[in-house]
Amino acid sequence: MYHWTPLYCYDNIKENGLLPKSENAIFDYPDRLHLIKGDTNNDEIMNIGQQLYLANKNKKNKGDYILLMIDLKLVPENVEFYYDPRYEWGYYTKTSILPEALTRAFACNFKRKEEIKL
Repeated sequence: MYHWTPLYCYDNIKENGLLPKSENAIFDYPDRLHLIKGDTNNDEIMNIGQQLYLANKNKKNKGDYILLMIDLKLVPENVEFYYDPRYEWGYYTKTSILPEALTRAFACNFKRKEEIKL
């Protein structure tokens, strides 16, 4: 599974993991982590990132996003994942994901539409 996050959140995620919250203007859900299923094609993954960038009204949003890969073997067995019928490519969880289960997969600046090296 994958999760897009703005670069300005990454230091906190490295320390604390992914924490469920809903500050996303695209969806009006209770606190949860939106996840992208692992077999989603690259074009759709990039489209999801672009949508998140455009919906992010935070002043810190410069377009830089990191795609995090979640190693499900490192997620405790009691963490439940749910299919989200309103989010065609995704799942969600109401549980935090520890930093040990996260790896940077890709970084992109959606404003300039280019890959960034970290």
